[in-house]
This record gives sequence, structure tokens and C-alpha cells, in this order.
Amino acid sequence: MRERSAVTVAAILAVCAPLAWAFGNTSPGVTPTPAVSRPDAPELALLEGPADGDGSLVVLRRGGRSRALGRVPHAVGGARQGVVVRGGEHPLVAVVAQQRPSTRASTYDSALFFVDEGGARQALDGVTNASRPLVTRGGLVLVQRGSDGDPIELVDRQLRERRDPLRIDAVDPSTGASRTVWEGAGQIAFLACALDGDEALVLHLDDQRATLRVLDAARGVTRVLREGLHLARDFSYDAARGEVLFAQAEGPSAWAVRAISLRDSEISTKWQGESDHLMPFALGDGRVALSLPGDHGLGVIPAGGGAPGRVAPLGEGSDAALARYGDWIALRHTDSAREAPALVHLPTGAGEALAGGDGEVRVVLGFTEAR
Repeated sequence: MRERSAVTVAAILAVCAPLAWAFGNTSPGVTPTPAVSRPDAPELALLEGPADGDGSLVVLRRGGRSRALGRVPHAVGGARQGVVVRGGEHPLVAVVAQQRPSTRASTYDSALFFVDEGGARQALDGVTNASRPLVTRGGLVLVQRGSDGDPIELVDRQLRERRDPLRIDAVDPSTGASRTVWEGAGQIAFLACALDGDEALVLHLDDQRATLRVLDAARGVTRVLREGLHLARDFSYDAARGEVLFAQAEGPSAWAVRAISLRDSEISTKWQGESDHLMPFALGDGRVALSLPGDHGLGVIPAGGGAPGRVAPLGEGSDAALARYGDWIALRHTDSAREAPALVHLPTGAGEALAGGDGEVRVVLGFTEAR
């Protein structure tokens, strides 16, 4: 690990005591933003709070209604990420929030919280800063953990790095009990995306190579899918085709949308563009959402391949698709004036950003519809 933080590596790749907060409660300095106006939009879970605050609310929004589940504490201005664990009538979310300021490039200063109608409760500490929990399709919650290792010198790299003891833990959301399902060493073991059942794709960076591993979290075993996959990020799974989509650098400004088959590890190229933040996202029907080069908004690569068509309901800017439910996707829209979560209805191309206050961080956790 470079002697900064695993946050930097994760960005290149592109995750307390219980507080009883009931529905509808708010926190001083944490005010829910106006709800999405479309009455047919599915319910979306967001983590909302001041950028320089010491806590964020988990807020559920649908149409003109909103409700707060609970407040997650974190270090002032600390990183926070999360995901919906369970939807339906009694939703549950998992949040990783930084609890202590990073000192001497420390990396594991965050804690995992579960948040439901009863509020927020801490499950475990020592989680990788700025990491996002991963929920397998079988319902296991996985987190990245580790401890700061010793600096190492690598002759082919300009910056000093660390070799950290790394592990991935599975956590029971009902009890908070955890067990280690993978251990190793290196710079990071990044939870890339959920696959089928309780399998997850892990990008493991060590002193020698970048390795894609398929982790069976239920059994605690792994298999190597591909070695030497450098400068790859933004992974998503297309279950219908049994392949994982990702972006990979081809040069200083040239990136490609690629897919790797889980069956034979073969890699194919879907499209190439002059952008380092294409952020491809599998839509489940062969199409691929991405952020168009030049920050021209949301685009979609057709199922049969070819150049992406421009959708861009929010206009110019960078659009990162983050979650999908039926015909809807949630994304993060960034332009010169704002960074905001948004909803897009794919069949019509209609979309709207969620209005929020200045200096506020709003993290998309996912849809809470029953599934």
C-alpha cells in the first residue's frame, strides 16, 4: 500500500454503541433533502449528512415521501459508504463509516454498522477506510479488513508501499457475528462485485501482481480467475451472460469497457473511449450503462454491441450508474455545479436529480423494493 491510504487504491480501482433512532427522526445538522417527485419511482435508500459533519442519516425516499431509519456516527468529514442488505417492508442497510482520523497513513479506521427501524448498531471495527460492504445474492454481508503492515521497497515503483495483512469477513446482520472467509497479504483485497449465490469477485493486489479471485464466501474457498489484470476498475456482473464488465486503461487517456467470462476467463472488448471514468454498469439484459467521454452524461451500449447511445437526462456531466431495479437506475451525477444522486427511468430516458443542501454528502445505498 502506498503510504497514504487504501482509499487511493480503491479510487484507482473503482468499499460505537447502538443509537436508537426511530422513523421520521432527524439529527441536528443532518436534514433530509426533498424527496423524489415521481410517484411511480421505487424507494431509494441514501446516506445523507454534512461533508464536515460527525454523523449521517440513512433516509428512504419514494415519490413525495421520506423517512429516516437512523444516524450513523463517524469521524468529522470521515468517509462513508453503504449498501441495502434487505428490502421490503422492513429494510436493512449496511454502512462502513470512518471512526478515527487516519494517522501515519493508517487504513483500517472504519467500522461496520447495520441500520434498520431500530436505529444503527455497530457490528465490528477495523474495516478498510472508504470501502463499501458487499451483499452476496445469497444474503451474506462481506467487508474488507486488515491491519497496517510494514513499508516495503519495490524497485519498479516510484512510491513506497506497504504489505498489509488482509482479510475478508462475512458478517451475520442479525447477530453481528463475523467469520473470516479469506486471508492474504498485499496492498488491498477489493470486493469488486457479487456473483451468483454466495460468490464474490475479489481484486487482490500484492507486491507482484493484480489477481482476480472468485471467492465462495459460504465455504471460504477461492479460485483464480485471471492474473496480471492491471489498471482495471468499476466491476459489475452480467448474470445472464456469465461475465463481469469492467473498465481498463490502455494508455494515458484511452480506456476500454471489457468483459471477462467466468467460464473460461477470456476477455473481450465491448467499447473504447477517451475517458478515465467510463464506469461501466451491466443492466442485466446485455446493455451497458456508462458515463460518456467528455462528460456528456449517461450513455448506453446496445445489447448487440457498438457505440453507446446518449441518454443524458441530466445534461452534461459525469454519470455513474450505481444500482438498478426493473426499469430504473440510480446514479451519481457530477457537473461543474453539483454532485447529486439521481433516478433515471430507462424506457423513457427521463430522470431527475435529488435536490440537496450545499456542503452535503449523499451516498446512494440502493433500492429497497422487495427482491
